[in-house]
Amino acid sequence: MGFYELTPIDHFFFKGHHVMEPGLDNVATGLFPPRTNTVYGAIRSTFIREMVGGPRPFVTFRDSKVGNDQEWRSWLGTKETLGHLSLNQFGVLKTNTQGQKELLVPAPMGLSLEMTDEKKVILSLKSSTKKLKGITNDDVWVSLVSLQKLLSGEIDQGEIEGIHKDEMLCVEPKVGMARDGLSRKAKKHFVYEMDMLRFREGYSFYIHINHTDEEPLQRKVTLGAEQKLWTMTPFSPARGLESNNMTDEAVQVILFTPMLLDQDPVCYLREHGLTLESVRADSLQILGGWDMGIHGPKPRQHMLPAGSVLSCRNEDQKEIDPFIHIGSTDMCKQGFGWALVVPYDNERSKSR
Repeated sequence: MGFYELTPIDHFFFKGHHVMEPGLDNVATGLFPPRTNTVYGAIRSTFIREMVGGPRPFVTFRDSKVGNDQEWRSWLGTKETLGHLSLNQFGVLKTNTQGQKELLVPAPMGLSLEMTDEKKVILSLKSSTKKLKGITNDDVWVSLVSLQKLLSGEIDQGEIEGIHKDEMLCVEPKVGMARDGLSRKAKKHFVYEMDMLRFREGYSFYIHINHTDEEPLQRKVTLGAEQKLWTMTPFSPARGLESNNMTDEAVQVILFTPMLLDQDPVCYLREHGLTLESVRADSLQILGGWDMGIHGPKPRQHMLPAGSVLSCRNEDQKEIDPFIHIGSTDMCKQGFGWALVVPYDNERSKSR
């Protein structure tokens, strides 16, 4: 298993489930971060293209190494089924001036946000009646290692520094005009704008997959609208994650990627020995898109957004891994439902 950095060569745009018709929809605003199945599909396609041997000479999937070799087919799957390849983690990567790389995840619900005089965002366990105008937990990212220590009670001051998404992104509007499909000429008055995004220096995406290269290898990945080019490079995080199992009775499950509600989440949590007691979440999100195989829209499904907090009880006090995936096998392979499990201190929660 290995970590890989995804760095865009140009600006980028990730489309949601909404239908966009240039000219009819005047302004298009994309998603950030993208859906994990979008990233999974791009990585899977990159490995398949690598095994096929590149764009030339043309080889069909059936005649390729992936289509004929049982080992590769079981790992990368077929057109109908997924293989063993899985996207275990996905988030933003911060690289400091010394080259050290820090894993960032969405800030969970329930943490108080404060702004210092230096315009820095602070996330705290302390209760606060102050609300930052125009800033919510959805806009803030935090260090995964620091968050794990904060929620486990290892940070005495009970607060950590967050990063607002405006610090890592800038918007570059792209203006165009819709074209007639037959004449290929521009349509009058059908002007539209796409808000393209670009990472500021020191920021990129990271993934963790069940694959490690024998030798460091940089790949090219097409990801997002207009098949923008990204580089995929292996790396090692600056700080390791806590991986000790826990047997606490009261725990909180914090989602770092959306969780599909294709079934009752109670059933998925029971697979980990957990009983759901309450959920703290923002409004539900929708997963949709366009199915290239059938040339039609995919069925829309509801999701709990990243940052949602599920309070659970480990009644049998079984050993639980601190990082789990909640959902069906295929959706978990595509990165959905990645979560952190931390002990829930009832006494501390009463004081908040």
